[in-house]
Amino acid sequence: MDAQVSAIKPVSKRSKVAASSDTTSEDSKRLVWKLGDLPAGAHDRNAWTDELIPTLVYFFGGSKKVWDWSDTEIMQNVMICWQVVYGTPLPEHERAVTGPVFNLAKKKLIEWRSNLGTTAIATLVTSFAQKGINTPQLQQAYVAELLGEDQFLNSGRDLEGPTGMLKGDFLLVVLACHHLAIIGRVDVPQYDSLKEPVYAPYAATVLAAAAVYRALKLAQDGLLGDVNGYIKGIDPKGTLNLSTVNKTKRLMSNYKAKERARIKKEREEREKAREDAASKGKEKAANVPEPDEEHLEDDLDDDTELPSIPPFSKDHNEATTFNYSHLIIERCSQASVAEALAMSSQFASAPIRRPKASSGEQAASTGPAQAFKLDARAYRRIVCKSSV
Repeated sequence: MDAQVSAIKPVSKRSKVAASSDTTSEDSKRLVWKLGDLPAGAHDRNAWTDELIPTLVYFFGGSKKVWDWSDTEIMQNVMICWQVVYGTPLPEHERAVTGPVFNLAKKKLIEWRSNLGTTAIATLVTSFAQKGINTPQLQQAYVAELLGEDQFLNSGRDLEGPTGMLKGDFLLVVLACHHLAIIGRVDVPQYDSLKEPVYAPYAATVLAAAAVYRALKLAQDGLLGDVNGYIKGIDPKGTLNLSTVNKTKRLMSNYKAKERARIKKEREEREKAREDAASKGKEKAANVPEPDEEHLEDDLDDDTELPSIPPFSKDHNEATTFNYSHLIIERCSQASVAEALAMSSQFASAPIRRPKASSGEQAASTGPAQAFKLDARAYRRIVCKSSV
């Protein structure tokens, strides 16, 4: 490799920030790292973003362990990827879990998982718009149908039940996020076992399934807020893919911003009315309603998801991911999981960078679906009552 990172200067540190007023002075001092804090040479040919992170996601998405990765295990894999991407070992003084390399890499892994959660919600909202499902009754019926026997995982249904396991459009749209996330990865000898005989992203598929289930349950429980407010801005004639889903994400974010501004303005107007009334000595000031602080706090939430929605994380979704781990990791064949990833590429919408993998590797991990040879098992019904 032509990137030279052996002579690395000490990294710079951003200001330490207080986490909260009620923490101890020691706990309140927390380093916040930025990309500029990475070792010299880390950004040569944009290798950190275009090669190292996709390779790291490739490993964690292809493993059979979903959540329980220790900081030590993450750092070990960062070091493995660093060696291959930059052609030199990560210097020892950069290997601390308190340093920028580890924390920025871990942040990207968290973002990768979180993106599956937000994509699932936006995909559901997009589907409502494109299918004309614009009333609470129709939305509840649609959600119930997808949740029944995990129909959302499947492409069809016959008299015996769901068919086409791991081929459902809803699942594949979310799994397409992983397809895009690993584009540009490099071929790491230590990860060869992941692609024998073909790369099957078990963890990524489990997370995608859990993210879709979560989105459907949120809708079923009425926790998605003013869904019809979002639907009005979505093109009903659009194609369901990551491009249209990402547009829905932006629309939802903009809608929330407008709602926050509206609520803030109403609060200011009420406060001004109270102050004006009080200054004139009018006792009627007490009749001016107080702002609904609890509702306001939720509406001013800056998360990309909707207010009152817990994040897509182990703390809130471990039970669901456990269930789908049992279903997908233990009962679905490697071929069926690999085929699901290959088929997800039809929903991806981004320029395909030439993969850095070895020329002999099958294209299921990075190329378009057409480059992956699907066999008869692609649409064969997997009976989940017995292992495949």
